[in-house]
Amino acid sequence: MASGIGIDKDVGPAFQGLLVKRQYRGLVLKISDDLTQIEIDQTLAPKEGTTAEAEYDSYASMLNENECRYFIYDFEYVASDIKKSRVVLICWTPESSKIKSKMMYASSKIALQGNLEGIQTMVQATDTDEITYEAVKAVILNSAVSY
Repeated sequence: MASGIGIDKDVGPAFQGLLVKRQYRGLVLKISDDLTQIEIDQTLAPKEGTTAEAEYDSYASMLNENECRYFIYDFEYVASDIKKSRVVLICWTPESSKIKSKMMYASSKIALQGNLEGIQTMVQATDTDEITYEAVKAVILNSAVSY
């Protein structure tokens, strides 16, 4: 990675658990305290009996307003009356977080995306308004390719 930060060996299998096995709805990743690798902070299991929007909002609200994180989520939405999903990487770097942390996360996100094949959309967010269900859905719809 450009920042010299590696990826923990458990991240790949957890990502496959989200992408292929569907055992996770999302992953929250963080840079380790010793600044050497990106590691799993939380795995987020699918919630039964809730809407896609409510489920996403409940997980997105867990992001701390003072700490940077990578939030990978299997985002479900409806477009043209068709239920769809996209794997989204949200680089959460809130304005109130430390400058060094923001720089570390920013310099590592592209390499993280490159190492986790299957991420379809990337969102850079610095404010809670940018990680609402509707805001992320708008980014997805604006980045969708039409044939």
